[in-house]
Amino acid sequence: MIIGIFTGLIWFALVLLAHLAVLWIAPPSDRARLGQLVFLFGFVAVVASSATLATYFDEPSSSKSLIAYSALAGVLAYGAPLTLYLPFYYSIVASLSLQTIILMNRQSDRSLPIAKLRRRFASRQFVAQRLATMARNRFVVAGQDSYSLTIKGRRVAQTFLFFKDLWHLGAGG
Repeated sequence: MIIGIFTGLIWFALVLLAHLAVLWIAPPSDRARLGQLVFLFGFVAVVASSATLATYFDEPSSSKSLIAYSALAGVLAYGAPLTLYLPFYYSIVASLSLQTIILMNRQSDRSLPIAKLRRRFASRQFVAQRLATMARNRFVVAGQDSYSLTIKGRRVAQTFLFFKDLWHLGAGG
């Protein structure tokens, strides 16, 4: 089991470095998809290397359950820091509140008129960029004068609607 924990933590560190490389090197339009592939690769690598190392280092009489526990420990050791990292990362990337306060902080007097904030966050260009991103990720498809949800988009919407209803969140919450 120690082998699995060690393997999971090592792979998390490697995946974190790979994700940072994706952020520095990849064009913005490819970053989300490549990031997902990096995290998935890390999961597969943890399972494969934990099982392989447990087989190699343990006694020849090791049971299959011991190998499975090592792989499970690896997945948990990989998943725990990933569970902390991903919300932190996505808060920085996607939070309009954080983007707003960063934008205000960059001003000499640390303030912005509401009209500038509206142009930045409620403009046609902003909505067009969001819709283009969702189209690239296959959540929506562009029509002549509208966008429509794809099957993937409907699944995501239904999943998050379930949690919004469960937690009694209103619009925007």
